[in-house]
Amino acid sequence: MPRFAKIFYKNDDGVTAIEFAIFAVPFLLLIMGIIEIGIMTGAATVLNGATEDAARQIRTGQAQESADAEKWFKDELCNNVYALLDCSKFTYHVITLANDEDFTDASTDTTIMPPIVDPSDNTKLTASQFHPGKQNDRIIVRVSYDYPILTPMAGLLTILSGSSNKGFEDRPNRKRLLVSTAIIQNEPY
Repeated sequence: MPRFAKIFYKNDDGVTAIEFAIFAVPFLLLIMGIIEIGIMTGAATVLNGATEDAARQIRTGQAQESADAEKWFKDELCNNVYALLDCSKFTYHVITLANDEDFTDASTDTTIMPPIVDPSDNTKLTASQFHPGKQNDRIIVRVSYDYPILTPMAGLLTILSGSSNKGFEDRPNRKRLLVSTAIIQNEPY
């Protein structure tokens, strides 16, 4: 081996820098993905709490007795999501069940409870509906939100979690569907 080649062969300066360059990008993407999954989990928890609080306004009759029940419901929902979710992008379905319908019928029958994802265009959620019922009615309150995924690693991790339910898989344009449901019976107010 020529003398100048031996100098480079034995020189191991910079090996750590090269190893760091190889592993730094995937490591940082993984860390950012974990942080984003944590924020998304927090957003899902906040959405559940906001849905429960807004459903409580219907159950106690406060929403129905206000001047505009739907606006009262939306305001209550928006007041409880803080800065984690964009309130203008919520889709909600507040459905009153008939006396002979039960909750299992509503979960499988699209004539009672509309699908979350628009069947004609899977990039959109179905339009909001609001029917809060009256005293002693049984109500299903469902709030949906397309959560935008920012990092590629979080998108990969949510794909790996998978789901066999149609419409609940990862959404187009790097979004994840968050859904919260509350089943209530209105009080005699």
